[in-house]
Amino acid sequence: DHRVRHCAAAVECGTKRVVKLSVLYASEPERSACPQSTVPGDTEVRTAFLTAARTAARSASSAHDGFHSTPHVDFFAREGLATCALASVGTEREEFEMLLGDLQREQKKDELEAAHKRLLDFMVQRDLSSWPKQLLLKAFIPMTTALNMERLKLKAYQALDAALPLHRDEVCLLLGETLMRDVNDPDPSVRSAALHAAFRLMSDEACRGSIVAHVIAHDPSPALRLQALQGVAALAEDASRSDTATARAELVRQLMDCYGDVLQRVLSARPGGRSPEASARGCSLGATSAADCDWAAASALAVRALVLLS
Repeated sequence: DHRVRHCAAAVECGTKRVVKLSVLYASEPERSACPQSTVPGDTEVRTAFLTAARTAARSASSAHDGFHSTPHVDFFAREGLATCALASVGTEREEFEMLLGDLQREQKKDELEAAHKRLLDFMVQRDLSSWPKQLLLKAFIPMTTALNMERLKLKAYQALDAALPLHRDEVCLLLGETLMRDVNDPDPSVRSAALHAAFRLMSDEACRGSIVAHVIAHDPSPALRLQALQGVAALAEDASRSDTATARAELVRQLMDCYGDVLQRVLSARPGGRSPEASARGCSLGATSAADCDWAAASALAVRALVLLS
């Protein structure tokens, strides 16, 4: 076993189309680190093979629409040709770069949306935690663009969640208006994804606070209001674990500025004037309305956050 890969690439010459086979030796360090994506030869050589295969597949597919079918045209028109080439000879980061390149080439709306989907699927299906931030930044604009595509919105939020090196980066402040728009979306799943992104991506508490406080005060779904309160309680707990008293005092001040008023409003909105303890007891006995139970759970989280911030 010489640990080699046969790399197929399309080569066009005049009116003929043939397949050129090249045997390239695998790179030992990358093969041992990632057995399922063996990396052969030199990057420039591999890229040439990939580019040729993808170009031939596109041009042959176009020719197939206007001419009679022949065996070699059918071969190059196969949808899986480019995918197979990528799986055989490209590293994940090279494939990522090529997917980004597809976005720059596609012009038609449907093709552009399909290219965005391929990129998002790629990102969601991989562990990006160790990828360089500068590399992932190349996908930030495509991801934010996909947030404006109705069919790709949730997938774009998943991709942003997977891009861990970008979390809390200053560039994520650019998502503020988009997140505020989406926490008002009619679809609860979109509102939940936007709220989750606010906690995961945003570093500026004032920007995040306006989004989260809006959900706590105005979202019609009790589950989403609880999700927001759980996030605030988690932030308060993180602040209580600060290394120094000065750092803790600064974090507490920021959190109280953002959430103090809305937490107090949660406590004051008690149905029928009942205390949180009475509502909780009623819920456990099945003698309290759903509204009372929702408020009891919300008030418990609000109390916890306020205690941690006191």
